[in-house]
Amino acid sequence: MTAHSWYAQSISSVAVQHIRQLQKSAESHSNEITAMTDSLHTMLDELTTLSRIADTAAASVQFGTERQDTAAKMSKLVNRMHVLQQVVKDQTGKLDQLTERRILVVWFGIAQEVRLMGDFDNWTQGFSLSAEEFSDGTFTQFQSDIKLVPGRYQVKFLVDKQWRTAPDWPTVQSQHGTNNVLQVD
Repeated sequence: MTAHSWYAQSISSVAVQHIRQLQKSAESHSNEITAMTDSLHTMLDELTTLSRIADTAAASVQFGTERQDTAAKMSKLVNRMHVLQQVVKDQTGKLDQLTERRILVVWFGIAQEVRLMGDFDNWTQGFSLSAEEFSDGTFTQFQSDIKLVPGRYQVKFLVDKQWRTAPDWPTVQSQHGTNNVLQVD
């Protein structure tokens, strides 16, 4: 096998791994969106029912029907509204967990190229950090705004093709050594 064919095969393997990770992530998000859509339809049905109960209670007040009956309808309406409010709150929380957050990642040190790699994409592509500070003819600060959904990620910096951890970030031991921890809330 020539060096060129080995390199092409290696690139192809990384690309396939990245595609699989993207497909897995897309399928997971699709399932979550489907579940939320179903939940929204259920909430719409409940709102329709609540509207009917409110109309009935309003008619009872307007036409002076029995007070006890009107109070029971109002109580039922209030209770169902509280339940619906909790369902909406729960669904909003679930949706919030699917919403990407912008995080500023900064690497300090002398380098030509820096990437943040991690389990957020199965260690395949990562994020390139841009050189931001130039001192004495050398880049000393690299940064990037990255977008990730909330979660706890194991990460490492690829600095001039050498794996590094940031000394001021939390660390965790894995089967492959020490990684930094990136917590996205």
